[in-house]
Amino acid sequence: MIDHDMHQQLEAYALGALDEADLVEFEAHLADCETCQVVLAEYQVLLAKIPVTLAEKADIEVPAYIKANLLTAIVQSNTASNSRPFTPDRVYSRWIRLGFAAALILLMGAVFWIFRLQTALAEEQELNDQLTHETELIFEVVDADEKTRLFLSPQTDKTRPGEAPPYGKVFVRPDMPYVVAMGGRLPEPAEGEVYSLWLVKDGETVKAGELAVNEMGFASLIYEADQNGLSFDRALVIEQEPEATTPDGDLLLGYSSGS
Repeated sequence: MIDHDMHQQLEAYALGALDEADLVEFEAHLADCETCQVVLAEYQVLLAKIPVTLAEKADIEVPAYIKANLLTAIVQSNTASNSRPFTPDRVYSRWIRLGFAAALILLMGAVFWIFRLQTALAEEQELNDQLTHETELIFEVVDADEKTRLFLSPQTDKTRPGEAPPYGKVFVRPDMPYVVAMGGRLPEPAEGEVYSLWLVKDGETVKAGELAVNEMGFASLIYEADQNGLSFDRALVIEQEPEATTPDGDLLLGYSSGS
């Protein structure tokens, strides 16, 4: 199991919060620690969603109907006041009304902004909870004394620029229903395609999920089977369209029990 201090360093590294000395030390550790590599990949996938969520929720405008109603009220008020003699008090009163309307628009905008911000923060917390839950599952499977670890061999010449071929591993714990898969040095899939993990047992094929590749070429996923200690004859990482229902496409990584 990863210790508490290393766990904190891993979180700080994912957030870009390590100082230079700690950064060099941690990256040296990361290069040889497959557990931290898997967890970091999970961190980066989920953390990447947070700015998108906040950006979507922060682009806030007061609804058009509120602005229209306020401006209509101002126009009606000004029209009614035109029948009265033009005096300094009348000018001052008009500016008071305009200022009040502007302040009301700003207030309504603030109310909507706060509501949306609270929604965004709630979604961020949900992402954080998901991250914590998935991290714990990864630790429980990958660090278990009793586990099966299978190696996925490269089946293609496709690589990241200047790097060795990609690799992958699949972990199964006999007393848990979870399958943890990870990949390293993975090139970006072609536009409009993803890397899908397929598990094959006695001719039956199950799509376990998609491996989302981060900037470092790492990816991981957790698949919950309907039984503990899931066994399979083959594990395939296929580059294909997200909607694919069969393992057809370019084979990137593969494991076969007969090889």
